Amino acid sequence: ELLTLIDSYAQETGGRIVTEAERLAWMAIDIAGMTGLNRKIEVDDLGTGPDAREQLIARAIEMGALPKDAPMEQLRQMIEVLDCNLRAMFEHHPAAFQGTALLIHACNAPEDHPAHPACGWRPHINTMALHYIAGDHYTLLQRPQVQHVAGMIDQHLARLADSCGVRS
Repeated sequence: ELLTLIDSYAQETGGRIVTEAERLAWMAIDIAGMTGLNRKIEVDDLGTGPDAREQLIARAIEMGALPKDAPMEQLRQMIEVLDCNLRAMFEHHPAAFQGTALLIHACNAPEDHPAHPACGWRPHINTMALHYIAGDHYTLLQRPQVQHVAGMIDQHLARLADSCGVRS
């Protein structure tokens, strides 16, 4: 069993409930980061609720962060996924994991990384391999970095299969 953590942190937030306004701000950061927009998408004036999400989508389209011709339902689903990820990030309490973990972390200079090298996972995981890939949270799953990520996962799965006597 291999747990793969991709640019993930074990945050001890005490199960903090994040407000809708905070999540909307994080969603704007994620949309800008995922699409390479080099400007901040302002959300302070949007309020909260479904209308605020629609306005965020409209503003992101207007700024060129989201495609104008994308189906609105697809964009709404993307916002919902971002919201679920944010809730999980703040509300999840990591538990002990007895298997093998692979942590792939985006970082341009690992020696200068501000977080603990294991990103808070060490107390929860017995066996962990830690790898750095140049880039940031958003470029990690884009070419060419995603090819390196896939290669690392393949290598670790092959090692795990070998240690279990499984041949592919």
